[in-house]
Amino acid sequence: MTGSLAGFEVRAATERDGPRMAELDRLAFGAAGMGHYGESHVRCWLEVNPEGLLLASRDGTAVACCYSQYVDFSPEAVSLLTTDAAFTDSALTRATHRPQGNSIHVVTVSSIAPGGRRALFEALLRQLVAQNREYLILFSRLAGLREYCRLLTEKGVDLGSLGLKRIAPWYVAQCAALFGGARLWPEVRLESLALPPPAAADPVLNKYLKDRGAEVAAVLVDWIEDPASCNCSALVVIRNPL
Repeated sequence: MTGSLAGFEVRAATERDGPRMAELDRLAFGAAGMGHYGESHVRCWLEVNPEGLLLASRDGTAVACCYSQYVDFSPEAVSLLTTDAAFTDSALTRATHRPQGNSIHVVTVSSIAPGGRRALFEALLRQLVAQNREYLILFSRLAGLREYCRLLTEKGVDLGSLGLKRIAPWYVAQCAALFGGARLWPEVRLESLALPPPAAADPVLNKYLKDRGAEVAAVLVDWIEDPASCNCSALVVIRNPL
């Protein structure tokens, strides 16, 4: 896949792009205290699903990349989700990729330039339509959740009595409301808590909520090792518009 999107050149990655893709992932996630993927993952992805590996460049420099696998996804299966490691075969996708799957699952996306992620997602949406798959799905970080919990503690809220299973969905719903009321699936339980709303939209989740047709299908606790997100994640779903 090649083409110019929003000022970026998007193309399929090759093995020679491995070092740069590993560097982009480190730059995007290393500072957040998260694990990041190296060249061995890139080589694995090229074996498993090479068309899922995309690179976005601007002025001849690669500034964003992503990898996706194909999976069978249905709304009814949301309650069966357990961990990112189980859903992605620890990001290798050898055991989880389904070539004929009905959905594109974005395993990872890394960008060091404004607009790079959006260009990659435009390419994925085109892929979704061209391949006649049903959903584009991803698991968003909740990068502002730890800070929100800290502010709640400062205000005297007993976090232990509430627990992340109640606080995280509340946080996501409030962030969606700040953005303008993105659609929330019933699995995101809109429990009314007497808590102050976040002071600002989530720095990661709300980027995805700006994508056309984005919906939040679930909030998952202990999904991935991510300190800033309190290890929580939001399942974001975009339906094939056709």
